[in-house]
Amino acid sequence: MRLYIYLLLGAVFFASSCTKYAKGFLSPNIQYLQSNYVISKGRVYNSDAVNPDGSSQPLNITLEHVYDSAGNVMDNIFFKTYPVTTWKAAYNSATDTTLDQITAKQQVQQLPPITLNANSGVITGNFATINLPAGTYSLDEKISNIAGIEMFHNLVSITLVDAPAYQSVPDLGTTYDKLFKVGNESVTANAANPIITIQYLADSPNLIVLKMIDKNGTPFDPKKGEIVQRPNSGVNPIPPYLQCFENYTNSYTYTDTAMLFQYALTPFPFTSLGNGYNLYYRIPTQFFSVSGYPDGEWSANPRLPFRLWIPGVYSITMQFPDLTHK
Repeated sequence: MRLYIYLLLGAVFFASSCTKYAKGFLSPNIQYLQSNYVISKGRVYNSDAVNPDGSSQPLNITLEHVYDSAGNVMDNIFFKTYPVTTWKAAYNSATDTTLDQITAKQQVQQLPPITLNANSGVITGNFATINLPAGTYSLDEKISNIAGIEMFHNLVSITLVDAPAYQSVPDLGTTYDKLFKVGNESVTANAANPIITIQYLADSPNLIVLKMIDKNGTPFDPKKGEIVQRPNSGVNPIPPYLQCFENYTNSYTYTDTAMLFQYALTPFPFTSLGNGYNLYYRIPTQFFSVSGYPDGEWSANPRLPFRLWIPGVYSITMQFPDLTHK
């Protein structure tokens, strides 16, 4: 009897050891961390990766179809390619400051506005999303690995929203005009906040025109030194000046009424050199009078928050409600 039991157990072990299992695993429950991702049109965007739910790696993920909220197939506009400026070499905001340096590292490619990373499923939006209608769209994705192929219908949705071409006051920060005591800059006072007016002028070239005017509309002249960089605080500070447009591009010129800055890419500034995306300038004391303060004792030090997302020509005007040009 004991021998029979041993023989039976051996047969069971042999049979189980010969059972063939399928290679790999492809979960039917693959999903994103969110059911919907909001993408600002015209801006670079990356979503989360898919959660593979234990699926064997690597995955191969492709975008198969796109539907609008009414269920209409929108493949014709989502799979269409558009010219998009991309990088062919690493960009360094500290050293790549001339137009020639930047454009030498760029190339124009024909790309669809929305793509998927083939291994992670990350949804990427590029500048070409500016060409798509705002709205909510659902995505069909095909996912495969060593275990097989699965079609995931309406796996995730994206919402394309119209976004402003730039950020400034109040969503990016606040503006001010701070008065510093001449000869003792530890003593400060606040002038009236500048009035910021930003206008889009044309599609090209990529140019920002910055003007600073007094309460009567008289412009300060940067060619005469009436607008200069603002010194950083402290003794022998590094850097010696707070950041301004001149630090983000070497391609600029001054007229007697404005400062003109050429830029090669958006967003501009591409990365911050410090203090967020605030730009700092100074109007020396000899070029203005300020209401309520004696002449010749204070410098005016305006701050402007600004970041541009959509290329083109823009004018920025800062008007000082309590300054009078001399």
